Amino acid sequence: MRWTAIAAVLMVALAACSGDGKAAESGREPVLIGMINAEGIGRDTIVNTRRGTEAAIRYFNAERGGIHGRPVELRACTTAGTPEASADCAHRMVEQSVVAVRGGIDLGSGASLPILKAAGIPYLAGNPLLPPDFTTDGAFTFSPGGAGNAALADFAVTSLEAKKIAILQADDPAGKNLAEAFVKPALLHAGVAPGDITMHTEKVAAADLAAIVQAAADDRPDAIVVLFPPPACPRIMQSAHQLRVRVPMLYIEPCGAPEVLRAAGPGSDGVYFFGTVLNIQANQRDKDVLLYFEEIDEYGDGVDSTSVETQQGFAATMTVLNRLTTIEGELTPAAITASFKSAVDAPAFMSHPFTCDGKQALPSFVSVCNSHVRIYQFAGGRYRDVGGDWVSAVDPLRR
Repeated sequence: MRWTAIAAVLMVALAACSGDGKAAESGREPVLIGMINAEGIGRDTIVNTRRGTEAAIRYFNAERGGIHGRPVELRACTTAGTPEASADCAHRMVEQSVVAVRGGIDLGSGASLPILKAAGIPYLAGNPLLPPDFTTDGAFTFSPGGAGNAALADFAVTSLEAKKIAILQADDPAGKNLAEAFVKPALLHAGVAPGDITMHTEKVAAADLAAIVQAAADDRPDAIVVLFPPPACPRIMQSAHQLRVRVPMLYIEPCGAPEVLRAAGPGSDGVYFFGTVLNIQANQRDKDVLLYFEEIDEYGDGVDSTSVETQQGFAATMTVLNRLTTIEGELTPAAITASFKSAVDAPAFMSHPFTCDGKQALPSFVSVCNSHVRIYQFAGGRYRDVGGDWVSAVDPLRR
C-alpha cells in the first residue's frame, strides 16, 4: 500500500473517532452521508453493497482528498427488511443531519423515502427495487433496476429472433411485477403475438422446480425468460441442463452473479442476463473497471470483489462522490438535490451517463436518471458482452 494513502486513511480515521480531532482543528468537518441497507435477511451478499460503498469512500478520502478537502464519513443503518426498520433508519438519518442518503437494498423504502423527502434529504441509489424507488421526487437512481428486463425481452426477439416466448415467473409480487410491467409489454411491442407468450408460475421455495422448466419446454418456445430471484436460479439452470433444454434462457441481473453461476454448474453455460454496471470480466479494459480492480483490493478490506453487490455499491458511490465535487459552495441537502436535478449526461462510474430530468423512463418513473443496461452471456466459463454497448430498457416499452 502506498505510504501517502496510509497516512491519509489514518487522518480520516482519527477525525471520525473524535469530534474535535484533526478534521475539526483544520476546519475540515466531515461530509456526512447516510446509508440504508437490508442485511441479515437471507442473502449474505447484500452486505457487500455497503462494503463496496465503504471501499469507494476510503479510496476517495485517501487519494482524492475527499470533497473539497473534507473527508467523507458514512453513517450506515442496517434494516431487517421491514417498513418499521426502514422508517427507523430514515429517522436516524434526519437526526444525524446527513446531507444525503446512499440507497442500498432497502426493502422498506415505502416507509423510509417519505421521511427523507419531508426532511429534504436526497436519496441516491444504484438500483431501484420497489415502486417508491422509481416514483419519489427527491430520489435519484442511476439504473433502471427491474426495468432492465424489458431490454432483455427485446433482445430475445430482435437479436435472438425468438417468435415464441415462455416466461417462468416467481409466484410473488416481484415476479408478477417484472412480468406484467416490463417483460410482457416489451415482447408485445417487439411484435410477439399474445398467443405466443406463455406463463408458468411457481413458488420460489418449491421443492421441485424441474416441473415448471419442463412445462415451459413443452410449449416449444424459441426462448425462455426466467423471473426468479438468485436462490432459485441455480436450481432452474440445473433443471434445464438435466432436461436438455436447448433454447436460450434469459435471467434477471442478480442471477448472473458469479456465486449463482458456480452453484448452477454446467447448467450455467450459455445463459443470458442484463447488467446495470459494467461486468468486470467482460469489460476489463475499461478505465473505470481498471480503477475498480486496483482500488477494491486496496480499500475493500477483504470484500469479495467479484460480487455484483460490491461492484454496484462501489460504482454508485463513486458516481455520487464525483458529482459532489462539482458543487460550489456549501454542501447542503438542497444544493445536492439541485445538482442532481440539473445533471445532463453526467458521467457515471462503470455505468451509462445519467440525466435526472425525470423523463428518462416511463412517465411516472421520475427518480430514474439512467435507463440503459448491457446484455451479457456466460459461455465457456467466461462472461461476454454480446452487444458491446449500452441499450435502452425503456425504448422497448415506448414503441
